[in-house]
Amino acid sequence: MSWRLAVIVSLLLSLCGCSAWVGPAFYDRKEGVNPFSPGRYRVRSEIGDKKEMMVRWDGHHLYEDDKTSEKMDKDVRNLTAVPLAVAGRDLFIVQGRTVERQDVALYAVLERNGQVFRADMPDCRTTRDIAEAAGAKVETLDAVIGRMQGRNPPIQSHSAEPTPQLCLFPDRKNLEAAMRSYINGRQLSQALIERVGD
Repeated sequence: MSWRLAVIVSLLLSLCGCSAWVGPAFYDRKEGVNPFSPGRYRVRSEIGDKKEMMVRWDGHHLYEDDKTSEKMDKDVRNLTAVPLAVAGRDLFIVQGRTVERQDVALYAVLERNGQVFRADMPDCRTTRDIAEAAGAKVETLDAVIGRMQGRNPPIQSHSAEPTPQLCLFPDRKNLEAAMRSYINGRQLSQALIERVGD
C-alpha cells in the first residue's frame, strides 16, 4: 500500500474525529439508494466543525444557505447508502469514499423514521468486541499507516491522545453482521437530520 493511501486514511479519520469501521469499498454505486426526499433539512451533529446547519436537497445536489457548496456536493457524491435488512427498522449502511482512492471506505449506519433520520459512525475503540465477533481485525492507526509506508514495526505515536483504532472488515457479510449487532437495542445518536419543509 502507498503513502498516499496512508494520508487518505488519516484524513478520513480526522474528518470524523474518531476511530472507525473501515474496509474496502464493498458497495458499487449502482447498489445505492437515496433515503432523502427533496426538501429543506436541519442537520445537528457533534462530528465536524458545524454543530447545526440548514441545507436544501433537490435530489441531486446539496445547497447550504441557498448556495451550492462544492465541497459538500463532492462529499455527497462520494457517499453510497444501501439498505440493511432489519425487521421493524428502516436502516441503511453508508459507505464514504474519497475521490483519490475509491477502493477504501469508512462505514456508518443511518436510520429513517418518517422525515427524521439518525446516524452513527461506530467508534472502533468502544465497539471492538462487536467488530471482532463479526470477523474484523482491529489495529491502531499508527500500525496501519506504518504498514502502508513499508515500516515494520511502525513508528509509535508520542501523542498524549489515545491513538485511533481501525476495525478492518474483510467483506460486506462481516460488516453487515457487525452493523446488525451494533444497532441491536441502540438508538442512533451521533447525528440528527430532520426534514423541515419543501
